Amino acid sequence: MQTDWRHVNSQGVIADTPATRLQYRFTFHEEVPVLTPLLDGALVRGYWHVQILDSGDAVVFDQEVQVRGLVVTLNLWGVAFYVFLPDDSGTRVSTRLADGTSPPFLGPEEGIWTDDTWENDTWGQGTFYLWATWTSPVYQFYVPGGARFRIVKHTVGIVNLHPAVTCLETRVEAGAAWAALRSPEHGMVWLARPVSEGIEVLAAVDLRAFAAPAPAPGWAPDSAPGPIVLRSILPVAGASRLALVRLGCRTHLALVYQQGASVRISHTWANAQDTPTGAWTEPMTLTSGSLLGVAPAEDGSALYLLVKAGGQVCRAVCPAEFQEGRKVFREAEPEPVAMEDGSAFPPLADQLHSLFVTGSRAVLVASAGQTVQAYLSDDGLRTWRA
Repeated sequence: MQTDWRHVNSQGVIADTPATRLQYRFTFHEEVPVLTPLLDGALVRGYWHVQILDSGDAVVFDQEVQVRGLVVTLNLWGVAFYVFLPDDSGTRVSTRLADGTSPPFLGPEEGIWTDDTWENDTWGQGTFYLWATWTSPVYQFYVPGGARFRIVKHTVGIVNLHPAVTCLETRVEAGAAWAALRSPEHGMVWLARPVSEGIEVLAAVDLRAFAAPAPAPGWAPDSAPGPIVLRSILPVAGASRLALVRLGCRTHLALVYQQGASVRISHTWANAQDTPTGAWTEPMTLTSGSLLGVAPAEDGSALYLLVKAGGQVCRAVCPAEFQEGRKVFREAEPEPVAMEDGSAFPPLADQLHSLFVTGSRAVLVASAGQTVQAYLSDDGLRTWRA
């Protein structure tokens, strides 16, 4: 779930990082001249170039925005009225990540305007001041811990307040930073997390290895935590809500994740170990909507998904099949689910919950504020009871 809006601090540091989604808003206080005492209009233009830097000052997000709008004023013998009319056709947004690609986003690319204008003590001197705020779409990319905004250049902003980043607010979605899976047969543990290159998957038998530095030469099992034994990267941008599942065989792993408005999957037969041809298959789209839960069939023949689509909790069942020697999962349309008594399924928090499937029986363990609620289905996720 998204955090509340928070101002960046005086160094531009973004609150609540690391995160997998980010939205920001840029507020400016602009002087607008009024040339005639009755009806008048003034064109307002603005430009800003912002970057998000990681803790090592490497650029992870780069954006330039040009905006344009018309301020119309009406002064009727001392009673003044103002209206700001944004011109979306004059808005230009250019966004790049560190690899040169554009991040997936939710919402209108040109952003959303809000404004607040009023008469002030400079009225009668041929000017007034416009407050306006531009809100970006929700961008989906990995925002590292300690990331900060930098304003490279701007022609609008809050001119009497310093530093310049005072005009910036952000809200983020942290989601589940890690996904974990353990093999009971040999004790191997896999961890997946979003990083700047995509999704990193690590594997080790000794859990202490995930928090330990690389072992020194001459390492022995009784002297220090064991090393990370496997590492691979799935190069996808803007992934969130990661889930690791096994597809029947103990070495057949699948990584399910949210990317933009789609739920996608990539899988591996090699324990997530990197190989000359890559560890992971090309990503495949499973369904649309926001991922709420995922579980495999016991034999790996299908994936069961719960998503939020059209404001409803929906199911999607994606069967597996072989095409030209490759295992693929068929895309499925979201299908609304209901309670056994015919009532609508209760709203769920827009986050990843725990879903378990055994045969035709499914159990959903969902967090609801400060409580946890369990739901049971006996017909393949179609109907549920609490």
